[in-house]
Amino acid sequence: MGRAWTTPDQKSWLELRIPDFLEAQKTGRTDRFHQLTSEAWFQTWPESIVNDANSDSRMSQVTKRKKQLRNWFSWNSQPAKCMRSTKSSVFLDALNKPSKGTRVPRPVEAYQRLYKLKMRSAISTALKMAGKITKSRRLNIIKEVLAEMLSAENPEVLAAVTTYVEQEREKRAGRGLGETVKSGPEGSDVRTPAQVNRAIQEFPLAAHSFLESVATETGWIIHLVAAGPNPAANGEIASIEQYFGPKSIAGNTFQQAHSGYEQYVERPFLSHVQGIFPSELRKQRALYGLNTCLEPTDSSGLFRLNTDILISLEKTRDDLLATPPSNIIIPTSISAPPGDLPTVPPTVNTSLANKYGIA
Repeated sequence: MGRAWTTPDQKSWLELRIPDFLEAQKTGRTDRFHQLTSEAWFQTWPESIVNDANSDSRMSQVTKRKKQLRNWFSWNSQPAKCMRSTKSSVFLDALNKPSKGTRVPRPVEAYQRLYKLKMRSAISTALKMAGKITKSRRLNIIKEVLAEMLSAENPEVLAAVTTYVEQEREKRAGRGLGETVKSGPEGSDVRTPAQVNRAIQEFPLAAHSFLESVATETGWIIHLVAAGPNPAANGEIASIEQYFGPKSIAGNTFQQAHSGYEQYVERPFLSHVQGIFPSELRKQRALYGLNTCLEPTDSSGLFRLNTDILISLEKTRDDLLATPPSNIIIPTSISAPPGDLPTVPPTVNTSLANKYGIA
């Protein structure tokens, strides 16, 4: 694991401001809170740049520190055990669920499975007689032949088909499978902000565990970028980036090796996400300081997500620039990241960023 980016004094300083952050969440005024907190932080711990004349370097350092501050409050003010106390993970549950295609087969489908050889010649003959036809017409002919053959079958075959259908229905009932699978409450696909928040809390570790294994088994390089409204931050856009697999000769990830990554890759992506989630939709997903646990009785203390894995949550209103023209080539450079920024595990480069401000 990488080292923590805060000193003990800085950590205590931040913890004293958690109640103010929670109050700002309730009123939807986290922007003002972060502005005042950043100003107070830099007055206490100014950013030191070796070359004071390099204003670009100073601004970059300040921007990165603001990201870390936003990330710290977003992930250190969550009720404890929201993720760990539940009996199962949202993502494990999803993996164990059958797809919506696991319905009970219809009689004609059961007939096709039971008597493949018997119907093969009849279907082949019908298609030859039809000549040159479209794919949709081909499927219709097959369905027509199957229906005609089934209707002409003897009672023994019809009984076998009925038995097969009932057996499949019992199998699905025994495994908790129905005709369809719904993901939301009361059989709907609608999820509450608390449910979405729990999934977001679990997502980084779940993605890391799965994709790290995939990268190891395939030998591939995997670069994950995901973004959307964060209920715990009043619905503001947050993003996560993870890198898995071999690094460059200089030891850099894709993000670290490209000096234009933020401007030409990350920023257009977040602008795209911003356009998909308008302000009103983001507000509907906000928790506004409510208990984010699905089971409040299981929460105690503060939820402290590992800030060595999730780095830099930011929302900077002036940073969202226009997407560059498509003919611009992303400039590249190979350089190690600044030494005073938080480090990450050897195989993962993760940033949870709420970068580009949305009113």
